[in-house]
Amino acid sequence: PLMMSSVVWPTCLAWFLLFTSNLWSQNTITTYALGNETDHFALLKFKESISHDPFEVLNSWNSSSNFCKWHGVTCSPRHQRVKELNLRGYHLHGFISPYIGNLSLLRILLLNDNSFYGEVPQELDRLFRLHVLNFADNTLWGEFPINLTNCSKLIHLSLEGNRFIGEIPRKIGSFSNLEELLIGRNYLT
Repeated sequence: PLMMSSVVWPTCLAWFLLFTSNLWSQNTITTYALGNETDHFALLKFKESISHDPFEVLNSWNSSSNFCKWHGVTCSPRHQRVKELNLRGYHLHGFISPYIGNLSLLRILLLNDNSFYGEVPQELDRLFRLHVLNFADNTLWGEFPINLTNCSKLIHLSLEGNRFIGEIPRKIGSFSNLEELLIGRNYLT
């Protein structure tokens, strides 16, 4: 009986470790897949919010290729999640979709020099990893988007050349990593 348990115990332990490591890796893969689906859906919703695309840059945004290969989209090699969205200067007309807030690994968002209108969506406050945000030279309006102060890793924030109104809020001082703030050519006081 002692000999049997000394052989059975290591075998059971090996099977247990193999089983749990397999479960962990499946869980990780599922998490990445769900993240990929979330990013894919967010980008499609962003495309829906565009009413005019004069240079047809969003034509590549379709099911014939992976979203990481779409024009203006850069993904992280490790996770295949969106880390940069660069659509500056294409004269896109539409509003900024709140689904952009679901791109949880986004670090760079460049939508400057377009014709985006409306308010900055509240959902952008979920972009905790965002380092660069440039909405300059659009037609965005409303008060200063104070929700962006939740994006604590922001280094560069450009909102210049829009139609923001009201006072510059004191809470803007909570941008502890901010190195560059461009808010001129608005109606801020």
